[in-house]
Amino acid sequence: MSELPKGWFAVTLGDLCSKPQYGFTTKSTVEGKVKYLRTTDLTSGKINWDKVPFCITEPDDERYQLEDNDIVISRAGSVGFHCLVKQPPAQTVFASYLIRFKPDKAIFPEYLSLFLRSRDYWEQLKSKAVGVAVQNVNATSLSELVVPVAPLNEQIRIADKLDSVLAKVDAAQARLEKIPALLKRFRQSVLAAAASGELTKEWREGKDILLSQNAISEVYRDGWILETQQDFAAKGKLPKSDSWKEKIPSPYLPSEEDIERFGVFPENWIFVSLDQITRFVKDGPHFSPEYTDEGIPFISGRNVTQKGVELATCKFISMELHEELSKRCKPVKGDILYTKGGTTGIACVNKLDIEFNVWVHVAVLRVSSDKVIYPDFVALVLNSPKCYERSQYYTHGVANRDLGLTRMIKICFAVPHIEEQKEIVRRVESLFAQADAVEKQYRAAKQRLDRLSQSLLAKAFRGELVPQDPNDEPATELLKRIQAERQQQAADKPKRKTGKRNNQNNAVPNQTKTNIMQLKDAPETYLLDLLAQLGGESHAEVLWKKSELAIDDFYAKLKQEMLSNRIVEDKNSPDPALRKLKVANR
Repeated sequence: MSELPKGWFAVTLGDLCSKPQYGFTTKSTVEGKVKYLRTTDLTSGKINWDKVPFCITEPDDERYQLEDNDIVISRAGSVGFHCLVKQPPAQTVFASYLIRFKPDKAIFPEYLSLFLRSRDYWEQLKSKAVGVAVQNVNATSLSELVVPVAPLNEQIRIADKLDSVLAKVDAAQARLEKIPALLKRFRQSVLAAAASGELTKEWREGKDILLSQNAISEVYRDGWILETQQDFAAKGKLPKSDSWKEKIPSPYLPSEEDIERFGVFPENWIFVSLDQITRFVKDGPHFSPEYTDEGIPFISGRNVTQKGVELATCKFISMELHEELSKRCKPVKGDILYTKGGTTGIACVNKLDIEFNVWVHVAVLRVSSDKVIYPDFVALVLNSPKCYERSQYYTHGVANRDLGLTRMIKICFAVPHIEEQKEIVRRVESLFAQADAVEKQYRAAKQRLDRLSQSLLAKAFRGELVPQDPNDEPATELLKRIQAERQQQAADKPKRKTGKRNNQNNAVPNQTKTNIMQLKDAPETYLLDLLAQLGGESHAEVLWKKSELAIDDFYAKLKQEMLSNRIVEDKNSPDPALRKLKVANR
């Protein structure tokens, strides 16, 4: 932290607030009496109380009740996100993955909340956060964060000034945030117009070009024969006669329902299935191969985007394995890559000049004849809203989603003459280039606004945003007075009377003794054994209470056992407060 102005003082968050408090452990429900504030309710920076759920189990006392000017900070998952609570509903508690701080009289709550948005805060927090599966921070670490404290009157002036200027920045950011959704809708409308023929309606006028049904039948027949000949050659089994050419299988033909579902298309277009215009439809190996540090790129579904293949995050396999896998499926330039596992229904054309291979989540489609069918046109139509909708219809499964090859080829759409196909692709690429330019401008503007916000916050907490008043009481004097008040309150607090107990008969009825387990005394599989006693799974809060470890020691021990792969986290719930710890391989 840089040198502070005269009258300022650097102090820890713990010295500015009451003792931090962990929240209440329960699950949320859509109906109830007591609101239940969770981490996910404050990550946007503002709380929408109408969307905050309720407690399934209500707390027995009021110690978790949220009050005006409370500050709650997320300690796990979205670590560090906070909110200054203003006028909460009458019955509202906070979840166990939040820690509450109550600002003292030395700090203006709005000033402290603004500091918790600054880069200085986030950099300090980054050094404090720990965790393997889920980043977390505890109350002790948060209490140790250093806050630059201005004189109280100056804090108010800083908060007022920042509220004014940041409101304008936030308003500009809110307007900017509408752009990605607008661009997405624009791109989808372009693809819809391309697939329906609206995009080239004027271009077709006066042109006598027509794709015949016979042409589609011929390319299907020729494509099947070519692919079968190549299979014979690869296996070294060339037939003695051409009788096999008469055994051409029938492709999937669009039904009246398929046509009706697709909607209107130009009269000189032909409605086809993917099966009718492709001669090669295969996917990669149905197993996870052995990866290497370098070698042949191995493409999975995440590497296939509408803009093309992204190699930056791909894995690699050996040349030997590539050659073995290529006997079944070897992508070549001009093939269509179509995602069929995980995120399904995304298509692009392979424009790469290098060799690579694909996993089971990627299908490789080869058109029967690029003289009749333009691969780029097929890819953009597959990405259009109606074809994407059909891809989702044909995708089966929940946890393991799969767009099977035999279902994929039933996707139907309309096809024009290849001249129009190429014109459509040219127009789509031109319009998308314009959208990309707008998106680039949006990113640049967003970065500037993000930097502006942090620049204003940094300037404020260096004492450079508002004029200083020499008549303001220095922060050091205010802090001294508050510390003296705390000490006096502690001294005035009645002491608990204690007496000697000679035997168990003198014990206070119903009094229980709490044993604290020391980290050094915890067995190697301590938490694993406790988790097994709890049925093999449990929320972290429940396991912590059963462990009798201090909170810091608990997370240190949990980190050890997760690093050794004894305990894992169930990530099915988007809310960190609802995620459970599980015995590994359960």
